[in-house]
Amino acid sequence: MHSVVLGLRRIVDGTPVERSTLQGAKVVAFCGIGEPESFRRTVESLGAEVMALVTYPDHHRYAPQDLRPILDALAQSPGATIVTTGSMTMVIAST
Repeated sequence: MHSVVLGLRRIVDGTPVERSTLQGAKVVAFCGIGEPESFRRTVESLGAEVMALVTYPDHHRYAPQDLRPILDALAQSPGATIVTTGSMTMVIAST
């Protein structure tokens, strides 16, 4: 499976972000998709260094405690940015 990047947006306000922003960036990626390694490859193809990939089952219903592994990964990767799939941003915004 191959992921296609349609664009990048900030989770907090939906502001578009240039793809070049990820070039050389350290990131903690998370997703709830069937093939999470395809997401890792896509993020790496944009030039990011994936410090950690936190995965959940496909179509996972997120709960507040699901943030703990993401926050733990961030604590292990100072200065890293969180990246996720577009569908996950909608889930985060609704919780």
